[in-house]
Amino acid sequence: MATFLDALADLVSDPVLRAEYRTDPEAWLVDAGAADICGEDVVAALGVLQGWVPAVAEHLGVDDLPDPAPGAGETERAAAVRSIDHLLTRLDDAGAGQDEGADA
Repeated sequence: MATFLDALADLVSDPVLRAEYRTDPEAWLVDAGAADICGEDVVAALGVLQGWVPAVAEHLGVDDLPDPAPGAGETERAAAVRSIDHLLTRLDDAGAGQDEGADA
């Protein structure tokens, strides 16, 4: 059974999966079994992911992530999507994970 960490590890290392996620992030999280995550879960996962996906580890820091707490009127899942989106944009801008997905 895949966990949220497994799904997030796949997401940060596979640009094709990132594109699928971006078509409907909240639905992607539900399909990945992560319907109940929040922004704090994403932040907590980053330390684990640095060890699991060393090819992108340098881009998985929390130093410039937005506040993981939900904003006014924002759901916990929407806050998680916001955190993940920021992380994926950082990876895309750095070109990180561009060829790791080819071997998966």
